[in-house]
Amino acid sequence: MSSQNLVGRVAIVTGATSCVGGCTTRRLINMGMIVVGVSRKLPGTKRAGWGRFSQNVQRGFSRLVPRQKDDIVPSQEGQLGKVFFVRGDVTNPKDIRRIIKWTRKKFGHIDVLVNAAGSVQNYDFLYSDQKMLKEMIETRMLGTLLFSRAVILEMKAMKIENGHIIATSGIIGKRDLAVYSGMYLNVQGCVTIMTSAIKDDLENKHIPIKVTDITIPRELVDDSPAEGVEKGYITAADIAQEICDAISQHACSQSNPSNN
Repeated sequence: MSSQNLVGRVAIVTGATSCVGGCTTRRLINMGMIVVGVSRKLPGTKRAGWGRFSQNVQRGFSRLVPRQKDDIVPSQEGQLGKVFFVRGDVTNPKDIRRIIKWTRKKFGHIDVLVNAAGSVQNYDFLYSDQKMLKEMIETRMLGTLLFSRAVILEMKAMKIENGHIIATSGIIGKRDLAVYSGMYLNVQGCVTIMTSAIKDDLENKHIPIKVTDITIPRELVDDSPAEGVEKGYITAADIAQEICDAISQHACSQSNPSNN
């Protein structure tokens, strides 16, 4: 699908240095978008942690180093779009406000929010550390809720009529229960329900902002395992492509109202 309608548009992507968020960030800048990548750990720093899903993402951002104040990492030259990594915690309202304020001051508006923060945290309900369980729930649920609400209010104030909010979640099935803990799957399910509630609320208030839930229907594996792909598993790159397709389709429908 053509990315012409995305050139120059501004997206905030949470969890932007790993897994789905990292793959999405790379694809969006290759499609010409300006991306503000939010992460607790910036690429090119000793504090950046790269999990098993993120080797390809790390290589793509390996030359990035902090060069600005406020923990902001500018993009490499030669990319069609641009990416600016900003340190922030999606569960912290002060961080959310700071990131939105910086984005507005730098680019004037926000067109897209991709909620991708929260790694695959397969914690057991009874035997996992309480702090880890709390972090999983807050990052996936509270982070998605708070960041979505703040960006929607910003879009409404700026009179953005083709804004797009995207969340990533999962489907609970018998196959999933054989791989993931029930706690993790139920948190993912709650994100699906919450995203649907946000969508209904905006529609009832006639606010012209699209809300999309991208579900992860199968076990998420590393970027390119031939064995996993043969078994029908899904990769972070697959989810990122689905996110980018949704963004592109919405942008295209807005520029060609007759296609709606």
